[in-house]
Amino acid sequence: MAVVWAWHGDCGLVRYDDDVSQSLETAYQQHGERAVSTVTIGGVAYTISHDNTRGWVQRRTLDTYRSRPVVRCAPGPATGSGAQVALGTAAAASPAAGFEVFVAGSPTADLASALGWTVLQAGDWAAGDLDPIMMSELGEAGEEVVRLPCDSAAIRCTFNRSTAEAAFATSCKCPSCGQPYPLLGPQPTGVIKWRVNASYDCDGHPGCGTLEVRPARFQT
Repeated sequence: MAVVWAWHGDCGLVRYDDDVSQSLETAYQQHGERAVSTVTIGGVAYTISHDNTRGWVQRRTLDTYRSRPVVRCAPGPATGSGAQVALGTAAAASPAAGFEVFVAGSPTADLASALGWTVLQAGDWAAGDLDPIMMSELGEAGEEVVRLPCDSAAIRCTFNRSTAEAAFATSCKCPSCGQPYPLLGPQPTGVIKWRVNASYDCDGHPGCGTLEVRPARFQT
């Protein structure tokens, strides 16, 4: 286990990035407990120094009244200090950054299964009933007629199949009543990067940091 540095959040130890840990360790090796380091995390400047009473502490450079304890986790046996064990657990449970890759996909192809519509047979609708969108006669020229689960006596959601297919090609809602359906839309290929910003917390979750999502500049 290499030497790592971490700060105490309300949810446990939070490991510094490798570059920050290396910078702190270099300062420690050169100056010992007299070392004073300034690092920037998430755009915020922090000063890390040793306090004779509290040990290593982290303070915002522009707000020295608030501070958090900092620990230096040196290499040791598997049965090492509690700080080492806690850090290993926290690091495994809370990775500092990552990315998600999305591969181009197509809209839902099997509308019948996704929408759960019913294919009607001649006689299942009254003679002269109209497609509520196109206002053409249902079953005209032998076209297949479909009825969505949202169909009701108040709002008719029975269409010629071509009407339903055209409507759901651009929307996930019934073109008659507006009922939404869980259809997949087009998905471009791309990468979304994320990282944990330990400098900012969401209300009600102190010390846990926030997730920052940064989409790639280009998608294909």
